Amino acid sequence: MIDPKKIRLMTKLAIYEKQEGEEDISIGKYYRADYVRMNILKTILAVTFGYLLLLLMIVIYHSEFLLDNALVLNYSLIGRKLLGYYLFLLAVYIGAVGVGYTVSYTRSRERLAKYYKMLGRLKKIEEQEMHRKELEEDRED
Repeated sequence: MIDPKKIRLMTKLAIYEKQEGEEDISIGKYYRADYVRMNILKTILAVTFGYLLLLLMIVIYHSEFLLDNALVLNYSLIGRKLLGYYLFLLAVYIGAVGVGYTVSYTRSRERLAKYYKMLGRLKKIEEQEMHRKELEEDRED
C-alpha cells in the first residue's frame, strides 16, 4: 500500500533538491568563515579588476590632457587620491559582501537542516515499512 506521508515527504525533498538543494549542499561543504572569506577574496579580485579597467578607460579618455601636462602634474597627490578611492570602494564592497554571504550561508544551513530532518523522517518511515514487512513474512511462515 502506498503511504501518503512518504509520498508527500519525497515530493518535498525532490522539489528542494531541484530548486535550492544543489547550491545549499555545495555551500554546506564549507565552514561559514571559509565560505565568507572565499567570496570576499573573489570580490576583492573583481573590484580590483573593475577599478583598474575603469582607470584605464579614464586615462585613455583624458590622454591628451595627460600628455600636455605630464611635467606639471602632481603624481603623488593623484596616486594618493586614487589609492584612497580604491580602498574606500574596497571597504564598502567587502562590508556588503561579508554581510550578504554570511546571511546567505546562514539561510542555506537552515534549509539544509530542514532537508536532513526530512531525510531522517523518510528513513524512519522506510525502516517502519521494512519492519512491518518482516513481521508479515514471519507470520506467513
